[in-house]
Amino acid sequence: MIEHLGYSNAVAFTNLERLLTFPEPLHIILLDAADTVENWESLIAQHCGDARVIILGERVTESKHFCLSKPLQKTSLATALDDLMQNLNGTAAELGAVEELLELFGAAGLAEMINALRVDLPQQNSRLEQALASQDYTALKHVAHALHGAALQFGANEFATLCSDIERRCAEQDAGIFTAPEPDQMMTSYVELISQLAANRYVD
Repeated sequence: MIEHLGYSNAVAFTNLERLLTFPEPLHIILLDAADTVENWESLIAQHCGDARVIILGERVTESKHFCLSKPLQKTSLATALDDLMQNLNGTAAELGAVEELLELFGAAGLAEMINALRVDLPQQNSRLEQALASQDYTALKHVAHALHGAALQFGANEFATLCSDIERRCAEQDAGIFTAPEPDQMMTSYVELISQLAANRYVD
């Protein structure tokens, strides 16, 4: 049915354990309610990163994930897949430079670059908190500039635009920037970028 809807269905999983040991990144998981275990959500989060889940079965109607009744209807599945793919395509487009970096530096080099972001995260978060607490334009601008470079490096264009806007407001000494949501959004985007890279298994 999935192939008839225009999606790849290269692998069929018969149980949750096989899914969790699959070596390639998984973006959307169709999981039969009968195959779930008590801690299945944490298992998927641990092994499959930010993969979206579609649950097939009636007994999980209160789940935060897509839930489709059985027998499965083609139109319902098509709607769920379209909605999920729109979200995934938006994220993937922001990370378009990653494959180019992989070709240029190889898997080991790319992993080193991503791990550098992980190491840098606590320091940048601390600098951001200090800059906001002291209302230091220069310090906040330096944080935004550093994260802007990371965003551009990995092709996260919306993240880069957010950083650039914060840099501009600091240069203009816009006092509103210290109480605006954008600095926190900038750090959240940094965390999401690192999580996205890890979810796609560019690093172990």
